[in-house]
Amino acid sequence: MNIKIKRLITITLAINALMTIQPTKYINLTNEVEANAAINTNLKLKDLYLSEGKIDFDSEKTSYNITVKRSIEEVKVTAKPKDSEAIVEIDGSEVDSNDNYERKVSLDKGENTITIKLSNGKSKSKTYTIDIRRGTTTEDEDDTEDDEDENIYLSDITLSDGEIEFSKETKSYTVNVDNTVDKIEIKAKPEDSDYTVKVDGETVYEDDKYEKTIELNKGNNNIEIYIKDGTKENTYELNIIRGKETKDDSNENTSNIDPTNVSTSIKTSQWVQVNNKWQYNDATGKSLLNTWFYDKNFNKNYYLQSDGTMATGWLAKDSHWYYFDSTGAMQTGWEEINSNWYYFDLSGIMQTGWIKDSSGKYYHLKEDGSMAKNTTINGYKLGLDGAWIGNKR
Repeated sequence: MNIKIKRLITITLAINALMTIQPTKYINLTNEVEANAAINTNLKLKDLYLSEGKIDFDSEKTSYNITVKRSIEEVKVTAKPKDSEAIVEIDGSEVDSNDNYERKVSLDKGENTITIKLSNGKSKSKTYTIDIRRGTTTEDEDDTEDDEDENIYLSDITLSDGEIEFSKETKSYTVNVDNTVDKIEIKAKPEDSDYTVKVDGETVYEDDKYEKTIELNKGNNNIEIYIKDGTKENTYELNIIRGKETKDDSNENTSNIDPTNVSTSIKTSQWVQVNNKWQYNDATGKSLLNTWFYDKNFNKNYYLQSDGTMATGWLAKDSHWYYFDSTGAMQTGWEEINSNWYYFDLSGIMQTGWIKDSSGKYYHLKEDGSMAKNTTINGYKLGLDGAWIGNKR
């Protein structure tokens, strides 16, 4: 073959080889550039803010705790990335510049966690979390309307006997029932079915219409209705007096008085027994009603109820619980009651020394006597019901 022709063929083959290899080189180079771009994507947020609640944002900080009002049912989350190539997901849903990296998230009552995930579409990712508590105002909130939202209430209290004019903000009620009524059905309906409701220490449920039957003693019966939602709680008090005057009774209301226990002369400034119940007459001979009384002869505190009788056992008053022994003396310090230990404070609510009441009478009060709860006394932890959390002290 002619040597010129051989050279021509060799040159042609070399040119064809280059034409085949060069495009492949450029394709591989393009893929490599894209891969490097994904690897180098900045997976940090530029901005993070909520429509409710305050975030002190720092791109290096990935965890936040926020508190919002109980009335807030959803928040709008905005999570803008530093790198527009980053893929952003808010609570599992992808957002981008078309929706301004925003998404609305519904909030449950109590604790909520919102996640913001940034990724490069490959194996790298970074997650920010926002823990939101719905239900408590922040310390710098002073809006009274918002404060009302933070309270929890019953929507109604109904009784099978007696009359009650319920108002959710009224916490204490006195109800009279006939002497023949030995039990009463109490329905305590909460404003929200998520609330825990206890009547006389026992939980009642929506399926049972929040109802409990209570056996009544003659005279005064103190019943507590307790509601709780998360860290919030509230207490209503019923003072049910069994033994009110019936239509057949005389206008002098003597149906509950035992004449054998009443002296023909009025006794003053002393204890008297009426219908086997102890009462205390003041200097004018009138029974003390709805008041504390310190008897210096016994060095003890007593409470005279709305019907004049001396309190014994448990007494709910002014959102506190007190306990009186069988003699009517208020107890202080540690007391074992029905196999549970309770602690009754020695100082705090009740005034001490001589005080003058609204009627001008003077009384000497010592100590406090209110039951401690949800606290620790000398290393012993007390529950919300006041009982020491343990079998014995």
